[in-house]
Amino acid sequence: MAIVVRKVLSGSTGKWSVEVLHGDMPLVVTLQAENARALVGKYVFVELDVEHIAKWEKTREPSGIFAISHGRHRLVGEIHDETEIATGIFLYDLYIEVGPDYYAIDSGDIGGARLKSGDRIALDVVGLSFAIQRE
Repeated sequence: MAIVVRKVLSGSTGKWSVEVLHGDMPLVVTLQAENARALVGKYVFVELDVEHIAKWEKTREPSGIFAISHGRHRLVGEIHDETEIATGIFLYDLYIEVGPDYYAIDSGDIGGARLKSGDRIALDVVGLSFAIQRE
């Protein structure tokens, strides 16, 4: 997915606190990059990751990534694919239409819930970070 780096808030080589635009949504996130200052004002391609999922629920909310409080974000999208990786353990691809991006979810991270393609869910996450795919 692509983001625009708007402002560097703090950090040093490798790990930065930055304000970015994802779609038209401003977000404060951790950016894993060599030199975030050199990226200000530029579109960059990133992969997203989270420290952990604090809560999840089925929803009808619009797709996207939203700030909900300091250090917490809400990822909303639709289950695109499901794969059983071991007996009773599933890997789900959450498709976030705004971005667009996919985020892989292990069923163990959502209490072993069994979802199916087309389910729309919201994940409240802690520690959203973006890793530069190429600088």
